[in-house]
Amino acid sequence: EIYNGMAGFYDYGPLGAELKKNVKDAWWRHMVTRREDVVGLDSSIVHNPKVWQSSGHLDGFSDPMVDCKQTKLRYRADQLFFSPVTLSSDGSVAGYVCVQEGNDADMLKAAKKQAKKLLKAADLQGAEYAAFAFQDLTAATEEEMAAIPSPGSGLPTLTAPRDFNLMFKTSVGAATDASAEAYLRPETAQGIFI
Repeated sequence: EIYNGMAGFYDYGPLGAELKKNVKDAWWRHMVTRREDVVGLDSSIVHNPKVWQSSGHLDGFSDPMVDCKQTKLRYRADQLFFSPVTLSSDGSVAGYVCVQEGNDADMLKAAKKQAKKLLKAADLQGAEYAAFAFQDLTAATEEEMAAIPSPGSGLPTLTAPRDFNLMFKTSVGAATDASAEAYLRPETAQGIFI
């Protein structure tokens, strides 16, 4: 049985602990013991910050993120693409569309649907517009961000892009100064490279 699950952290009861051990043991037998081309490795999940500094993780292991203030959904800014809806008649911008990364056909379909809704709301239904010029959200100016709709709400409720550090910092020992700073291993396979 699983108790007190929160954001991926679980406490296992007697039966759950046995089940988890059996799954691990079966995986180990199949993937390691029965193969001649694989060896086992058990690497610490906490490493010295010098390891992550030398590997470049401390300086560059982050993603640009935006939040939708209304829906509270979080998106990677480099996986959201926006485009102005530029009217063919006079070259003015009627608004913006914002779609999630995908294949070209899906992105175009989602953008056309948003543009149709945008033009209807602006009493410009049926107006022709130029081809979409998609850019990822990290390229948007402050003025554009104020008008770009969130994929979740359809309203301009996105925060400005900011770096989201993927490294989980912790302290080792009783002290909490810089000498006690350490980081959890950010990638499952990282231990094989150390």
